Parts: sequence; structure tokens; C-alpha cells
Amino acid sequence: MRKNHALCFVLAFLVSTLFLGAGSEAATLFQQVGVASSPNPVGSGARAVGMGGAFIGVADDATAASWNPAGLIQLEKPEVSIVGEYFKRTEEFSSAIRPEIGNTGEVDDFDLNYFSVTYPFKFFKNIVVSLNYQRLYDFNRSFSHRLDFSSAGLDVVQDKHFDQDGFLGPVGIAGAIQITPNLSLGLTINVWTGKLVWDNGWKETFKERSVGTQGGIPVTIDTLVSDEYADFRGINGNFGILWNVTPSFTLGGVIKTPFTASVDHKFSFSQTSQFGPPLSTVVRSQVSVVDEVELDMPLSYGVGLAWRVSDALTLGFDVYRTHWSDYVLKDSRGN
Repeated sequence: MRKNHALCFVLAFLVSTLFLGAGSEAATLFQQVGVASSPNPVGSGARAVGMGGAFIGVADDATAASWNPAGLIQLEKPEVSIVGEYFKRTEEFSSAIRPEIGNTGEVDDFDLNYFSVTYPFKFFKNIVVSLNYQRLYDFNRSFSHRLDFSSAGLDVVQDKHFDQDGFLGPVGIAGAIQITPNLSLGLTINVWTGKLVWDNGWKETFKERSVGTQGGIPVTIDTLVSDEYADFRGINGNFGILWNVTPSFTLGGVIKTPFTASVDHKFSFSQTSQFGPPLSTVVRSQVSVVDEVELDMPLSYGVGLAWRVSDALTLGFDVYRTHWSDYVLKDSRGN
């Protein structure tokens, strides 16, 4: 009877681990994408961030390829741009029902955010070309907590740890052409791939150790879940326009096209449960899935107005929208 109770507990624990949170409408276990920040396709650069991201109508440095490629036409000399990024994320957990989970998760990281080489020249019209790299989405996240679980005949303490690491970034080939003295057009082709010198993807790791008793019998359960999305690949474009309405006012617009990215997905689950003494029973469970999934990245577009008050002061105003209803993940079975 004690062995049966133990095996029932393992089965219940396995089912809850795999199925809880997957959604009652889902026909598959492996269609969750955990991200630590909104994958909002914005641009790069400390100056643009210092303007609150209102840079579509400004876009007058080498980071323009990520905001509004038409703005590249404003560069009159060759330029190299390097942008570093430091971030620190803190998450606080609390619960009135389960106060023991109260803790703080924290990650910090420093990385290359943007790099570009830009070259202006004249061929009938003023033209500027640029080769750039942008680290667009960061997925770093880490937290741990302890949960005391008890019910009739069951008393278990669970130590849980979640860790996520990775990023997505494309290589961009950009160009801008001056149609008239006051009107410019630009295009950036973004190539997303994990075949270059960096990995384009992210990995989630969940570890849990449960120690306690079930029906008076000592129980130890070790669980490891690994969920990896690698070689995120696809192509999309940023179309930009820049219009110098007056010497002081500039109007800009950008469209970032939707695309479907292919991603290699590897999921693995392993669990070892030990019961006893006096009679020791070991139960091992393993699940492994290798799949290729498709992630539909949505359309984004925005307009921006810049007012150059003086050489020392510029004001910007942007309106930007992303169609998140089109952000969809599909597995190879069509789910």
C-alpha cells in the first residue's frame, strides 16, 4: 500500500509538472515561449534612449538603421558606431497564501548592443550604406524559491530554481537615398541567424528538489527541465521615410515588416524519485522532444516628429504600434 501511494504521488507530480500552465486548449506540451522582456522591436543608442525612444523623426546618427533607415542620409562622413548595454532586472515574489515563496530574483549583464559601419557617397544621388548588428531582445532571468507542500499523509519541501539565458539579434544591411533635398527613403534588411559567431536563441532551465515524507515514508524527488530554442532564423525589413518639412521640423515614418521565424526546439524532462528506507524504491521518468517551431513576429510601424529648437535642443514625439495579436507560435503538428 505504501509503494502504491508513493507511485501515485510520483504520477500526480509528473502530470502536474508537465501539464499545469500548458493551457486546456493546447494539444501539445511544448509550445511555451518564456521571455523576460517584451520583444518590442525598438532601436538602439544611448542618445535615442535618452529621448525616451522618440527618435523616428530625428535618426541622425549611425543607429538610424534600427530606428528609421532614411535618417542615414544625414550622415556626411564615414562613421563607426559602438553601443554597449548594461541592464539589471529585479523581480520580487510574495504571496499572502504561501508566504514562504517570498524572495527576490536578480540578474545583471553587460553586452554589445549595437555595432555599425556607415559610408556615404554620391552616385547620381546622395547615398549612404551601412552594415550593422543589433542585439534586440534579451531573455536573461533567474529566480529561486522554496515551497512547503503538505496534505493528507504528505509533507514535502520543494526548492525550485529557474534560469533563462539568451538573446536575439539580426545582422542588418541598410541604405538610404536622397530623392530630393528635403525627402529621403531608406531600407534595412535584417537577417536573423544563429550560424554566425553568436547563438541566436535562448534556453530555460528549471531545477527542483523535493524532500519530505509521503505516508510516513521518506521521499526525495529531483526534477530537471530544459527548454531550448536555438538558431532563430528569418528575414524582415525596415522601410523608412524622412521629410524635412522646414529647416526646423522633420517628419519621419517607419514600417518594420512581419516575418515568420523558424526555431529549433529541444525539450527534455527527467525526474528521479526515491522512496525509503526501509524498502528503497527508485522511479525514473524521462521525456525528450526535438522539434522545429515557427514564431510569427508581428508588424510594427510608427511616425515621428522632430523639432530642432536650436543646435543645443531637439524635441521629439513618436507614435508607435505593434500588432501583438499576430504574435503566434506554431509547432510542427500545427498547434
